Amino acid sequence: LLQSTVATDPIGRGRVLSTYPASRPCNRRRTEPTGDPTYPTALYCYLQGTSMSSPHVAGLAALVISRFGDGKTPQNGKLAPGQVQSIISQTADPTPCPTAAELALYAPFPSFSNGAPQRCQGGPGDNSWFGKGIVNALNAVTHTP
Repeated sequence: LLQSTVATDPIGRGRVLSTYPASRPCNRRRTEPTGDPTYPTALYCYLQGTSMSSPHVAGLAALVISRFGDGKTPQNGKLAPGQVQSIISQTADPTPCPTAAELALYAPFPSFSNGAPQRCQGGPGDNSWFGKGIVNALNAVTHTP
């Protein structure tokens, strides 16, 4: 369980920003005694990549299966993986590469780099940063397959 605040950034198009859990020491080797995200040593981090997208997509896949799975089929209420992938891909919000101004908003947050060039290639709905787009749970579970 996450023991602190989780919120969607109002201008981050669905990206998740989170405080470090109050009961865990941060990289300053202190604990946040109150869990207050405005506490002077609160640690924030912009989270991205497959480590963040995987749990979000897995949760959405479970929602899609629970919504569209049929308990009367030989698959016991499941959908074929290709069907789930298709629903999630078709209902994702096509998202263009971030602009320099959008990236600048995240400059104050700690990040880690492997030294590889950080350059987005492609257009909305198929690029190297957002893939097929940002998943949209409401669209996925209300869409007609």
